[in-house]
This record gives sequence, C-alpha cells and structure tokens, in this order.
Amino acid sequence: GPFFNLEVTKTATTATLNADTTVHGDLSVTSGTLVLAGNDLLLPTIDGSAGSIAVVGIGTIDASAAGSNISLGGSWTNTGTFISGGGTNEVIFTRASGGTAVLDGDTTFQRLRYEVPGGTLAITAGTEITINPTGRFRANGSPGNDVTLTASPDPGGPPDPPGPPPFPDAIGSTADPRQWTLILQPGALLEIDDIVVRWSFAEFVIVLPPGTIALYATTNWRSDLPVFSARTLDTDGTGKINRIAVVTAGPLNYNFGTPPNEFRVVVQGYTVVGYTTDGPPDEFHVVLEPQPFLDTDARPLWRIEQNDTLADSATSTRIVLIDESVPGLNTVEIDGEFWVLPDDAAPPVIGYTLAVPGRNQVYVHLSEPVPGAAFQYNAVPVAAANAAGGVADQDVVLTLPVPLTTADILGGPGISVTGNDVEGNPVLPARATHRVSDLFLVPPDAQELTPVFAREIDLERDATRGGIGLIRDFDGTAYLQPREILLQLFAQTPALVPDSIVYDSDVPASFVNNGLWLPTFAETDFSGIVPFPRTAGPVTSGAPVVAGNLAEFTIPPTGPVRNGVTLGFFPRIQPGPPPLYAARVFSPNSPTWFRNVRPFSFGVAEVFRQRGSVSILNNVINPENGERVFLHYELARAGTVSINVFNLAGDLIDVIHRGRQEAGEHSTSWDGTNRQGRIVARGIYFIRVRGPDIDEYRKVMVVK
Repeated sequence: GPFFNLEVTKTATTATLNADTTVHGDLSVTSGTLVLAGNDLLLPTIDGSAGSIAVVGIGTIDASAAGSNISLGGSWTNTGTFISGGGTNEVIFTRASGGTAVLDGDTTFQRLRYEVPGGTLAITAGTEITINPTGRFRANGSPGNDVTLTASPDPGGPPDPPGPPPFPDAIGSTADPRQWTLILQPGALLEIDDIVVRWSFAEFVIVLPPGTIALYATTNWRSDLPVFSARTLDTDGTGKINRIAVVTAGPLNYNFGTPPNEFRVVVQGYTVVGYTTDGPPDEFHVVLEPQPFLDTDARPLWRIEQNDTLADSATSTRIVLIDESVPGLNTVEIDGEFWVLPDDAAPPVIGYTLAVPGRNQVYVHLSEPVPGAAFQYNAVPVAAANAAGGVADQDVVLTLPVPLTTADILGGPGISVTGNDVEGNPVLPARATHRVSDLFLVPPDAQELTPVFAREIDLERDATRGGIGLIRDFDGTAYLQPREILLQLFAQTPALVPDSIVYDSDVPASFVNNGLWLPTFAETDFSGIVPFPRTAGPVTSGAPVVAGNLAEFTIPPTGPVRNGVTLGFFPRIQPGPPPLYAARVFSPNSPTWFRNVRPFSFGVAEVFRQRGSVSILNNVINPENGERVFLHYELARAGTVSINVFNLAGDLIDVIHRGRQEAGEHSTSWDGTNRQGRIVARGIYFIRVRGPDIDEYRKVMVVK
C-alpha cells in the first residue's frame, strides 16, 4: 500500500496483508476474504473525505490474529462476516469533531473505540453491537464536548425538540424498534465519560461507570443499582431457611455500614442477623435467624429499610434499590412501600423420623410438602399415607412389610425419599436418606430398654413396707427429694446399654415442642422434632456401672436437680453423630402416636419438714384403693426406733418398725391394715414415732 478505494470482490479468494496498510478512500469486501494477519488497517480522513468500510454479501474480514487493528475515519457497514479475534484487537472510529460516523449491521467486536469530542456515532436502529467477554467498549468526549451514541435515524427528543424522554432509564426485556442494541457480554468493560447515550437498548443491564453521562430513551442503562432477583436459601441443609440471596444489576462494594449510616433490610416474620458477601460479585446474602420449625417452602417478603452505603463497586455512588419495574422481580406494594417476594430455592429435606420397636410404622416429617414423594425402606418401595393431624405430603406414615427390630433402629440409614416440592426443587441429596428413627422410643410395655427405679441414695427406706425415696414411674407423676439419686435401667442387649444419661429441668419453652425437648444434636442430621437442640443447660452423667442387663447411673443433687422442678432425662444409647437418645412414648397405638413422645421424668421436691423431725405425707387414705401413709423422719444419732399405730381408744393396731437404726434420713409407710393384715375400720388413727431425741404423734384418717 497505500491503496486507493480498495475492493476485494473475487469469490473464494483470500487476500492477506503482509504489513500495516493504509487505504485512502473506502474499503469494500463483497466476496472473498481479507485477512489482516496481525497488521493494522488504516482508513484516514483526507481532505475531508472519510474512509469507510463495507463488508457485504459473502465478503469476510478476518481480524482474528493478534495485533489486527482497524482505524477508520468514515462509517462501518457489515452485512457480511467480520471475525474480531481477541486480545487487544480493536476497531477505532476517528471521524472528525462535529461529524457523524454510522455503524450499520450486527457486528461482534473485541474492542470498539470512539473518542472524538463533539462527534456522533450513529448506530442503525435494530443493529446489535456485541463486545466479547474479554473485550472493551470505550467512548469518551471531553468537558463541554460530549460524544453522542445514538440511533440512526435519531427519532428525536431533547434537546431537539424539548420534552420528557419516552422511557428514561427504564428496565425492559425487549428493544424498541427505534433503538440500537449493545450486548456487553459478562466480563466486558465499558469505559465512557462526557457522553450522551440515546435510543439504546442494553441486552445485559449496564450500571453506568463514573463520569459525566446523560441518558435519553435508553433501556437497561442504569444510574443506580436495582435488585434483579431474590431467592431463599438453606445453606446449612437443616430444613430451615437462613438466608435470602439478592442479585443486583452489577458488582457491589459490599459496604453494609454501621449505624447510623448503614444498609438495613427488614424481613417479615424473621430476624435479620447480618449480611454476607458469599456468591458472585453482584450478589449479597441477607442472613436470617432460623425459625423454630422447618420452613424450606417459606417466601418471606423483604424490603430495604435504609441504604446509605451499599452501592456499586466502581464508584460507590450507584445505590442498591428496589425497582418494581424490573422484569421478573416479584414485588408487593404495602402502605406505599415495595416489598420483594423471593423465589423458593431452598430444597426440601427429611426433617426427622420416628419408629417404635416391634411395630411396622415409620413417621416421616419433611421440611415442606413434597407431592407424590416416593419412599423406600432399605431400597424397597413402601406404602406412604398422610399422617393423621399432619400437613398433607409433609407429615407421612410409612407402613413396612414387617415389624422393626432393635437392630433396625440402631442401624444406619434405612429410609429414603425422592421427589420435588411444588416449585420443582428436588429433595436435598444429603438429607434424602435417613435412619429409621431419630429417637429410640420406649412404650409402656417396653422389653428392650426401660428405667427400673430411681432412689435417694442416703435415705434409709423400709425394705418391707417401702416409703418415699424410691420411684418406678417416670412419667412425671412420682417424685424424689433433691438428694444424690441412683437410677437403674434395664437393657435387653449390650448394644442398648446407654453410655450416659442427659438430664435437665426448667427447660425454656423456646426449646420445647409438644412437651418434648432434646439435648445436643446437629440440625444437619435431623431437625424439626424440637425447635432447637438444648445445648446449654443439660448435664451429662458419667458412665454407668453395668451388671448383666442392668446399668446404674448416679445423679448428684446439683445443677438441674433442685427443689420444685421436674427433671427430664434421656438415656443416650449412641453418642453419634448423630446421637441416639431414648425417650418414652405413651399411647403407642394411637393414630397420632408420633405426637406422644416425651422425656422420661420425675418431680424433685423437698419433703415439708414438720415438727420433731417427723413428717407425714398423704395422711388421708383409702386402703381399699391401695393408698398408703408415708413417713419421713430424721435421726440425729443412732439408736432404737419404734413406730406404732394406735386407734382413738389407745389400742395398738400395727407395729410398723421396732429396732435399731443409724443416724440420717429414714422412710417407711403404713397401708391401713392391722397386725393380722386386715384393713382397719374407717376413723382416726395415730402413728407414734419414738427414737433418739424423738417422740412424735401423727394423725391419720382412714376413709372408705
């Protein structure tokens, strides 16, 4: 070169530049291929005549080799093929100030530049300009001499004629026929300043970089940072949503501020505990305090209550906001405020399972309804039905072909489920398989594992007549004093011998569901059976003393063991994770047996001390109903003790005790019979207790 009005017109011919080349006039490629081969192609403006490029028909310009740059002073027409290449390959428009360069025809550029202060680059209406992901679009004027990017023809509008723009700074999904389209692919850079953008549609929303930029009749060119979408998340897989992921129109500065200058979101029905920067650069997460129940189907409304700080990463001036006009963003207006309804993206999980040894039913609680869910037990399909009193497709009872054994419940995962929630989210794979029961349930007729008795260790109880200080019922009706307690359990097999018992009292209601609370466990293993695990408060005993099938635990009179409480306890069969606790189930044949699960429990109450160290409990009895009088007395020192029953006439009715006893607490009882074992007549009787420093009478009324 140089060339004058270069034309490439021969079909199936390739012309290759072997050096930087200048063309005076125009370049036309109507057939064949012009290969730049890493050289520059220059079409300067000479004597007012601008060099234009036209690629039409079956013509091709191949600028794919590195270093293939094009500079033109005229216009660009492309109805053929232009191969842009990558790297720093660039097409530069150099039209003189005050002139107009026209760009016509869909074209993909690696880099496109127009930096002519006061000039105009007019893109034919309907034309799509695409910038590669590693590319750049640069258009800069100078102060007072803006560059204008507009459609050709320009449909008008301010400043000539004046008037409001038809759709300023709008969000839309399709271009107006009068607009030109910019497809700035993700990763591509936009460098613009001192510019006016008119009649343009952005395929991907463009958050304006810093600079002096005016918009008119543009779509998806934003001077703020609107929220594009929101979705709920259960990032821990617990069956409880703990985040709302929010996607915005561009990269964020992640400045959530500190009061009083801060970013703050409110969520209906939930407590916001913070914000995180997890996810891609245009996304932030609102961190929620989990609910005390499973809720993966929840879609809580949320809104931005205050935003002084969260903005774009480039300038920190494009503030994040909610714009109800954003396509696909679900908003609800309440009292003039727009709230966002997030999409449901939290998958369902198996929350927990319950089963009773010797029975063939398994109760399954899912985190949300899963219509048509398919259940298996040990990889074999099983029948499923909605549980009585539960939520359809969420509370399910499985019927197994054979009753469950202890080994089945102690074994690993046996229940599995497949299916989708109503939003199409499949069951979370990590929580789609589950063990048969998250508790080892002990019915009243249990043979596998059961508490035998609990007694006060330091109380000397009458071996024949009994007395207070020993209980065999663990449904909360019996009581012991706050003393050191020995608890004995029976285990049918060594695998059922608990390694410890975990106990607590005065458990706050926030940890209790339907009378049940549970000690420590991970909600990633099972969840929803109680609001939250009780991690702080419960006491874990030491290892048991085991003799054959009997295991004995010692409970000291400290911490939860105190006067006036109900002590709940759970034998821990497996330490886990996940742990397996034993709990009692009453009415196991009820249709809602799975609602009848409670801890083992008994009351803790100090005997009301009466005068002379002798206390009588329940002194009105009906012997025909098996009722007894209980006596509690304390000896300051060892000595002979006699306890006798007299009637009003002073006749000796029964001898409860006669003999030597050691110092300390003692207990005995009278069952309302005489020395011959016959029930006495109704009336008033007196029990006399004589011992070291003691001589006390207590009145008893026998009724029938």
